[in-house]
Amino acid sequence: MHREKHADWVSMNQRLCWFLLRQMNQRATVRMLTLYSYSIALPGCVLLAVRSHWGPLSSGGPSWLASSAILARLTHWLQGAVFVVVLIGGSILVTGPVPQRSSEVLDDFAGRYLGRNIGLIIRPWHGALLLARLAVIVPFWVGAGLVIGEANFHLGTHLLNIMSHFITGTLLLACPCGALAIWLNQRELRWPLGTWLAIWIVPEIFRLTLPESPTLRTVFGWFLSTTVGSWGQS
Repeated sequence: MHREKHADWVSMNQRLCWFLLRQMNQRATVRMLTLYSYSIALPGCVLLAVRSHWGPLSSGGPSWLASSAILARLTHWLQGAVFVVVLIGGSILVTGPVPQRSSEVLDDFAGRYLGRNIGLIIRPWHGALLLARLAVIVPFWVGAGLVIGEANFHLGTHLLNIMSHFITGTLLLACPCGALAIWLNQRELRWPLGTWLAIWIVPEIFRLTLPESPTLRTVFGWFLSTTVGSWGQS
C-alpha cells in the first residue's frame, strides 16, 4: 500500500511538472524566442547537411577543422547564440514564468483541487528545464547538420563528440541561469527585469576600464570553448 501511494505521488508530481512546463511555454514571448531559435537552427542544419555535396573541403583528416575559418567562426557564433537565448529567456522568466491571464486561474485551481499546501508553484528547476530546452535548440540542430553533412565516418564521429560536449556545456550553463531567473521572480523585487539585466550588463561596463575582468559573457565563452576543446583534436 505504501509503495502504491508513493508511486501515485510520483506520477502526480510528474504530470504536474509537465503541466507547469506547458503553461510556461504558452507565454507569447517564449513562443517567439522558440520560433526565433528554430528560424536560425533549421536553415543552418540544412546548409551544413548539404555541405558534403559541394566537394571536398580539404584532403586532410580531422586536422583541417582546426584551421578552418568557417568552422572556427561557427563555434563563436554558437557561443553567441546560446548567450543571447539565455539572456533573453531569463529576461522572460524573471518578469513572469506563466501568462499573466493564466496565473490567477492556476492559483485558484491549485487551491481547489490540490490544497493550499501544495499549489501550482513554479519552482526554480522548472525555469532551469525551460531555459535549457530553449538554449539547446540552435546547437542541437547545427550539430545535426554538421554530422549529417560529413561523409567521412571518422570525422563525423569526431564532430558528434565535439557537439555533444558543446550541448552538455550549454545545459550546464542554461540550467542555473533559468533557476536564478525564477528565484529572482519569486523574490518579488521592485524591478526584477532591471536586476536581471544589471547582473549581465554591469560587469560589461566595468570591463571597459578593466579589460581583464570577467563577465558572464566571457564566462560563457570560456566554459564552452573549454568544453569543446580544439576542433582539430582526434
